[in-house]
Amino acid sequence: MRLRVAWLFLFLFLFSSPRSWADAASEEAKRLYAKGNQHFALAEYEQAVASFKEAFRHKEDPALLFNIAQSYRQMRGQEQNAIRLYRSFLQRSPNAPNREEVERKINELEKTLSGQPPSEPNPATPTTLTVAAQTAPPRWVAVKGAVPS
Repeated sequence: MRLRVAWLFLFLFLFSSPRSWADAASEEAKRLYAKGNQHFALAEYEQAVASFKEAFRHKEDPALLFNIAQSYRQMRGQEQNAIRLYRSFLQRSPNAPNREEVERKINELEKTLSGQPPSEPNPATPTTLTVAAQTAPPRWVAVKGAVPS
C-alpha cells in the first residue's frame, strides 16, 4: 500500500504542470504584494519590506525591488539599503519608465548621506504591479501612481 502511494505521488510530481507551479507562485506573490502595500500605507515599513521581499522570492519582478527601496527610504538609517535596491531595480529594468525618478531618488539619498540637504521633498508611494494581457504569461509592470485593482 505504501509503495502504491509513493508511486502515485511520484507520478503526480513528475507529470504535474510546471505552469501550475508558476501560477501558484505568481498568486502568492500577488498576495504578498498586496500585504506589503497595506503595511506601507500604514507606515509599517519593516513589515512592508518583509512582504515585498517574500513576494520577490516567489516572483522575481523588478518592480518589487523598487517597492522594497521605497520602504527602506522611509526608514531612518536604511538609506544605503534603499540605494542598493534602487540600483538593483534599474539593473534589472534598464528601460524602466520611471528611471529618471529613481536616479533622482538615488541622488537625493546620496546627498542625505553626505550631509547635504535634499533639493526637493521625496513623496513616497510604492509601485503598483499590474498583470499584462492574459494571452502572455503574467508580467508585472511598474506603474507610477496607479492603484491595484
